[in-house]
Amino acid sequence: MKNLKITFFLVLSIVQLKAQSVFSRTYGAPEDFNQGVASAETPDGGYLLAGSTGGWGSVNGDMAIIKTDSLGNQLWVKLYGSAYTEQAVSLLRLNDGSFLLAGNTNQNEGDYDALIYKINTLGDTLLSRRIGTPAWDFVKDVAEFPNGEIAVLLQSYASPFPNGGMLVILIDATGNETERFTLQANDKQTAGGIFAETDSTLMVCGGIWNEEENNSDMYVARFSKTGDLLWTDTVVTTFNETFNSICAGPNNSFLVCGTMINNDSISKGKLFRYDANGTPTNTFFSSDDPFRFDFRDVTYNPINQTVFLGTLYNGGGFEQATCYILTENFAYTGGLIGPGLFTTALGSVLNTDRYHVFCGTSEEFTPGQTSMFLKKCDAITGQCAEWQTGIADLKNSDVMPQIFPNPGNGSFFLQNAESYTIISALDMTGRPLPYTLTHSQGELKIERNGYSGLVLLSLQHRKTRSILALKIMMH
Repeated sequence: MKNLKITFFLVLSIVQLKAQSVFSRTYGAPEDFNQGVASAETPDGGYLLAGSTGGWGSVNGDMAIIKTDSLGNQLWVKLYGSAYTEQAVSLLRLNDGSFLLAGNTNQNEGDYDALIYKINTLGDTLLSRRIGTPAWDFVKDVAEFPNGEIAVLLQSYASPFPNGGMLVILIDATGNETERFTLQANDKQTAGGIFAETDSTLMVCGGIWNEEENNSDMYVARFSKTGDLLWTDTVVTTFNETFNSICAGPNNSFLVCGTMINNDSISKGKLFRYDANGTPTNTFFSSDDPFRFDFRDVTYNPINQTVFLGTLYNGGGFEQATCYILTENFAYTGGLIGPGLFTTALGSVLNTDRYHVFCGTSEEFTPGQTSMFLKKCDAITGQCAEWQTGIADLKNSDVMPQIFPNPGNGSFFLQNAESYTIISALDMTGRPLPYTLTHSQGELKIERNGYSGLVLLSLQHRKTRSILALKIMMH
């Protein structure tokens, strides 16, 4: 019996430890612009969250790194930039244990260039470089070769691409340029993502203009380090399409995701799988939401799951950061992952041992004030955590209220109801649902009218005027 108790205690402790390791938090400078774009795991089990901010003493907007512990608690913030405007795009953990922060700057007399920083786990700058051409250049993605060389993919407007083209610049571990080449597809291209293979070849994706159809087609290609084209494939339709992200998939394949916009201006997320020789497989996935959906990032994790991050634009005018998680047979689950009604998945997905870490941008508290978010979920159990705020100027009274039972059938109890005014209750089509709230007792009744599914409840705090959002499942 004693051994049984010990075993039970150990199992319970492990379960509790796993439960504590997931988190959902927002971050940012108070009353200002904050945008999350990428994250990376640090050796101590914490995370670096990269983004852009107009706060924390920034003059015209800087790149920012927020360091958290393993539970998402903010430890420090550091800014990177100049008196000009800088905006972060990507964060990559390098083979030597350092990190590459990549973004854009207009330091070059108003022209835009790529700006990269190599930093250590404390956020100290090891080197910085501004790279580009005399024309406008915008970094889109970065990748690392096994030997430490960095490949930077830029959207460039230099000759011969006055309408935009894809430019790849290689730099060594000391920041010196070793190679650059353009992708000679046509004279109008959109850069998407880049991935470095172990054999020192490069996979590049994006979009190319189709003059005959007068639209953009999805484009993926494999190049040598010197720019020699090894193979290419173009997805040709009558719609506007572009690839946004590329990663390694199962069995030496590649996964490429992007967005298609049809003639009704409805966008769909798209996924294609290619083998090592550039042959598309029969595996194909398309989002089936009745609204607009843009795929931003795709990764493949160690437990054979393909994970997407994107933004769902529903009929109510709201933007929701949304994920899809696919198994090998392309059966999928997914759901809304953002903290508020206006949540943009400008960020990326980071896969660790058994966790998905999502990041992005949200305007869930005060109109005009955006925050970065970081959300860590268990990839096996699907467990996530309730949202906590890290915005510095939120008062204690602004703590997210709880509603229960959730899921429910229309009758709920709203905690601290006397402190809030309900702005709206909307179903996922944006249709308002009638409701009544008895503030003194916290009794909330939402009329179903035959509806079952997710309800977005928008609240405003009566004292601070902060806007909050709750997600309720009606059945």
